[in-house]
Amino acid sequence: MSLHPHIFRFAAILLSVITLNTVFNQQANATPYPKDSVKAATGNKFVADEKMLKAWNAFAQAVKTNNIKELKAMSTGCVYCNYCLFNSDKDNQNYVDSMKKNGDLWTLKVNNELQYLPADKFLTEDFNDIFPAAVKAKLSDKSNLSFQSGEANRKTFNKFCISDHPISSNPKFFEVHIIDRSGKVGLSKIFTFTETSKGYKFCGYSITP
Repeated sequence: MSLHPHIFRFAAILLSVITLNTVFNQQANATPYPKDSVKAATGNKFVADEKMLKAWNAFAQAVKTNNIKELKAMSTGCVYCNYCLFNSDKDNQNYVDSMKKNGDLWTLKVNNELQYLPADKFLTEDFNDIFPAAVKAKLSDKSNLSFQSGEANRKTFNKFCISDHPISSNPKFFEVHIIDRSGKVGLSKIFTFTETSKGYKFCGYSITP
């Protein structure tokens, strides 16, 4: 008895699906990057007020002149940077090794502690990677900037190292997005600022598709 041709086609399709799924899982497991909790902006109309613009302009100027002392004064006690956990071969290998040892415990530590870097550490170890010459050139170019509300990501920044009273003080948040005009598929760079008694301060760096 011969098998119907449709059975062979179905078997071939099923085998292809299984193979692709296996390859995808292998690639995902090989480089299990930590998940960034910052959500992409919804695109709702947002107008930055004078205080927000002043904070961003001062921040951009300090970055362009490599004024680390000034940047520290403009930053909260810690800076949210999920990206900083895997932006070098050493960091990435450390993340992979830790996931293999105890994935659940490591994920919990990442989400609650490690992705919140002391401002000193962030500015010392990650400044040059996050602010290369190409990025510095865009910081004051309005055609490359988009101001967005950061309210959707409020929970990510409810940390005592960012605000002494993260919930009761109900601070405002805003984001500055660096827009890629190259036309290529890439990642958006997002700088988040939070309202404090001394004006807006830088509190987070994120990347989103």
